[in-house]
Amino acid sequence: PTFIKMDIEGMEIEALRGAQKLIREHHPQLAICVYHDMSHIWRIPLLLREFYGGYRFYLRNYQYMGLETVVYAFADGE
Repeated sequence: PTFIKMDIEGMEIEALRGAQKLIREHHPQLAICVYHDMSHIWRIPLLLREFYGGYRFYLRNYQYMGLETVVYAFADGE
């Protein structure tokens, strides 16, 4: 796998934990929604950093008021 996108209504952390082995081994690019729970803005990048320390993170909002906010993770050198 080279790319994972998640918008699963607040269950992103649980799904990422389930994909931990895949993320550690393959370092796919990620697009993970973080607007369902405000703490996901920092919890998801911290969790992904535990899985693979070579990710660079970008945060993008596609709508005003914090809705439709996505964190992107790209592996260094890949």
